[in-house]
Amino acid sequence: MSGEHIHLSDTLKLAEQFNALQVRLHGPSTDIHRLTGILLFLVDDLAHLTGAAGARPYLEELVGLFPENESRIPLDGLDPELLKDGANTLSRLLASSLLDDPERIRLSVWEHRLYAWTVFQFIRVGAQERAGTLLGDIPPPTPSESQWSEWLQHLQVHAPDWAAPFETCIHFHKPTLPVAGSSCVVPVAILSPHRTSRRTQTAGYCRGVRFVITGLTHHRDVISLHVRHGGSAEELLKKPIRAARTMLADNAPSLLRYAGIGSISMSDGQAAHAGHSAGLAISLLYFCEMNRYCNQRRQYRIDPECMMTGEVLEDGTVTPVAPDSLSPKVAAAFFSSTRLLVVPESQVQYVRRELGRLRSLYPDRHLQVRGVGSVQEALADRRIVRSRQIPLVIHSAMRIWRRKWLVAAVFAGLVLGSFGMWWSENVIVPNVTHWAHDGSAYMGLNDAGQELLRLPMTPSTRAYIVQTDQTMTPWAAVADVDGDGFGDLIALEFPDSNKGVPGGLVTMNGRTHDVTVCHCFTMDLPYPRDLTIISDWMTPKSLLVEDLNQDGRAEAYVIAMHSFYPAVLMQLDPVSARPLATYHHPGAFYTLVSDDVDGDGYDELLLGGTNNSMDRAILAVLDPRRIEGMGPGEGEYQPGDGPTFNEDAYIRLPLSGMGRVLPNAFPFIRTVRRMSSDSLIFLSSLDAMAPRSDGVLEHGSLFTWIDYDLRPVAVGTSDQYDTVWNHAYQIGLDPRPIDNQWKMDFMSGFERLTRDGWHAIPISPRSKAWSLVPVLPESDE
Repeated sequence: MSGEHIHLSDTLKLAEQFNALQVRLHGPSTDIHRLTGILLFLVDDLAHLTGAAGARPYLEELVGLFPENESRIPLDGLDPELLKDGANTLSRLLASSLLDDPERIRLSVWEHRLYAWTVFQFIRVGAQERAGTLLGDIPPPTPSESQWSEWLQHLQVHAPDWAAPFETCIHFHKPTLPVAGSSCVVPVAILSPHRTSRRTQTAGYCRGVRFVITGLTHHRDVISLHVRHGGSAEELLKKPIRAARTMLADNAPSLLRYAGIGSISMSDGQAAHAGHSAGLAISLLYFCEMNRYCNQRRQYRIDPECMMTGEVLEDGTVTPVAPDSLSPKVAAAFFSSTRLLVVPESQVQYVRRELGRLRSLYPDRHLQVRGVGSVQEALADRRIVRSRQIPLVIHSAMRIWRRKWLVAAVFAGLVLGSFGMWWSENVIVPNVTHWAHDGSAYMGLNDAGQELLRLPMTPSTRAYIVQTDQTMTPWAAVADVDGDGFGDLIALEFPDSNKGVPGGLVTMNGRTHDVTVCHCFTMDLPYPRDLTIISDWMTPKSLLVEDLNQDGRAEAYVIAMHSFYPAVLMQLDPVSARPLATYHHPGAFYTLVSDDVDGDGYDELLLGGTNNSMDRAILAVLDPRRIEGMGPGEGEYQPGDGPTFNEDAYIRLPLSGMGRVLPNAFPFIRTVRRMSSDSLIFLSSLDAMAPRSDGVLEHGSLFTWIDYDLRPVAVGTSDQYDTVWNHAYQIGLDPRPIDNQWKMDFMSGFERLTRDGWHAIPISPRSKAWSLVPVLPESDE
């Protein structure tokens, strides 16, 4: 580990960038978006600290952010130079002493994957000589018609760790065949159409269509019925669907009597741009799919070599997309397998200039550009939309086969068993429902027995986040909790109200593989005056497995919540899966970490969240040797007979100026991160919000750093917080400027609970504001 000195200002800036990355990854996002954000953070922010102690506080969480199932994530559309820089940064990290063994294993897999994709992308854009430089002085294969197999053999000899992921690249994209580049980092491409789940006649024009916005471009004939989009579905679909109806009225007016339920797929979520850009794709795909859903002889299909972007008006006119979003879309198309990029006609010259810049770097990559002024113009171009006429006999047979009553009459026994599977999508929710093992790793499986993740059986105290979908994040850890030298699995289990199963803690013995489940996350309703609590079932949220009380055996510490209120922290024996102690809290907990903040040799538990009785963000510090008790509350929010004051510290944050003007529904701390090398604790809290133009609420984040005496050192704001401030200013609320005086007032508002009430917390001597404010007396508690 290097002894390089890291200035506090650099550390704070790095912490702000890392928190911004976590904020972006919290929103709806595909795996490729997540990985791109992580690579940019590695290359732009963390690379210069690779050998420094200042990088260590971020590595554990950064490793956990890498998407699971790395071999299944296509990196199509990414600049090979970015992939190379990311791989080089991981290589330097792996060469340092900053990583633990589990982290090293996981990053090593990603290092090989990124190098393999770098080689693949360089070859794809005709830069074989750059791919060859990754292997040093070893000459690359001579370009030929069979270059992919030759490169694979070359890597098997000179870089065997890269060979397997490189072979996956070839299999994923089948470079000799036309493929859709729709898994790119920005939504520039459309996906092949999907089968409808049902077809119903309506009295009026076509309606009732629902869509999915996703990046799963290689999946075929799968129906999804949800919308993942920053704004409302109606806002996204209104104009494109009306434009498609105009085309249907001209080409197949009878289809307006049907309502189809299908899907449109693109890469969306937290992309590298803002604004609508899917209108052209939605209009064309809707038109093509309604023809196919209704089994017309004339069939239309989007060409898989085509990628497109552009918004539309209701009359079908294609309008420009946001200028700041066009460049990354052009780059994503350039570094994918697509042959034709369709853009609004008014932006063709700009796109050609961007392509000229990219071709100056990769002259052997050729990408055609087509500008269109209307949806009808795009439909008429056979490079964009293919058309074919089905022979009459085949079409008649298809129509007979699609009539459910006739199929049931002829094949009654067979169809009755498979009818639902044929007409409806068998949706498998990618949630871990049970665990298995293969001797070297624990495997998380879903209801269908499909493997969703693998955890090495090597003992560790690290808890892994298992990202299963956009709302559920269970946790799992591998640790030797019974002292037999084998890594035992400790994992959280979500409740299932449909099956009557409460949430639990699962323990699988690493030696005998016996499984113990504790359905113990109940609060015994210690809130007798609160009439809003309907059940004592609680959902476990996060897991920590460590021997914090230093009794020689690791305990499990679990945060569990009832909806958003109340919450408990439970200490459990992972061997017997029984509760040891419970801390009840009249609010919500969102984050759990451990650190020795008082220097007594024992790590304390730091919990961030909110207190409903006072509508304030709070930080609770508990001694793991005595967590049993009740948190502070008032009225119906008070658990039990009152607070037990068992906390080592209970801190409430003040409302910021924006929190008073445009308050959040409930202010809360959502991130607590220890910065041991600087003896600081980082807090990210939300206490203000404002509506955006698309109707979504923008939440402003405050970043606060406190020392180990829990005194504020510094405070900063996120870009979203500045957006909230600008909204308040525009509607005439006259918010205070976010200057040094504003920050000093905020830091001076921290309070600590004692038995005789709340006391102000002095600003830390480490703060630059120390000499600018009166020194407050220290509390006796």
